[in-house]
Amino acid sequence: MQLFKYLLNQLRAWSNPSIKRIFHLPVGSEESFLEFVRSLQFDERFIDGETITVTSSHNVVQPEQGFERFRTSPDVRLTDNDRRCEKISQKNGWQCVFGILNYSTGIHRIRLKLEKGVMNMLIGICSQNKPPKDSPFHNKPTTHGWFTHNYVVTNGHGSSITWPPVKENDILELIINCDGKSLSILNERSQAQNSIQVDINQAPFPWCLLVIHYSQDNQISLV
Repeated sequence: MQLFKYLLNQLRAWSNPSIKRIFHLPVGSEESFLEFVRSLQFDERFIDGETITVTSSHNVVQPEQGFERFRTSPDVRLTDNDRRCEKISQKNGWQCVFGILNYSTGIHRIRLKLEKGVMNMLIGICSQNKPPKDSPFHNKPTTHGWFTHNYVVTNGHGSSITWPPVKENDILELIINCDGKSLSILNERSQAQNSIQVDINQAPFPWCLLVIHYSQDNQISLV
C-alpha cells in the first residue's frame, strides 16, 4: 500500500511539465519499489539509474523501517497518513512540525511538495534530542535549513542567499548527509541548489526533519 502511494504521488507530480519524468526510489525500499514499477511494466527509462548508483555507492540507509511522516503538533493538521501538514491557526505565527524518523549515519533524501503558501516556511533538520523550543524556533542553535524566501539558517543564525523564487507545487529535495555532516537542498523545477555544513556540537545526532510554518495557509507534503 505504501509503495502504491509513493508511486501515485510521483505520477501526480509528472502532470507538471517542468518535472522530469523519472522515478525517485524511496530510501530503504529501493529494491521493493523497483520490483513494483517493473511488475507494472513501466519503461526502464523512467527508472532513475543515477539514484541506484548513488544508493549502492554511498550506503543510503533508513534508520527505521517505513517512510518518513510528520509528528502531531499544535495548530497543524496532518492528513494523508501523516504525510501532509497544514497550518490551521487563524492568524500568522510560527509553528514547527517534526519528522518521525531519526538520522545518524548515511545519506537520506526527503522530497517535499510546496502545496500552499510558499512564503515564510523553513525546511531542514534539528537534533531529535534538542529540538527548538518556543517561537520563533528558527533562531535556536539546533536549527539548520532553508526558508523559502531566500534565507539559510545555520546554528540558528540566518543569512540571505541567491535563490530563484519558489512556486506552489514546487518539489524540494532535502539531502541529509550524516557522514559528511552536511545538508543540501534542490528545487527540482528550477534546479537551484544550496549546501551547508552542520556543527554537530550545536546540533548533535540523531537529527530529524524539521518544517517551520508562519503563514496560516502553509501546506506541505512528503512525496
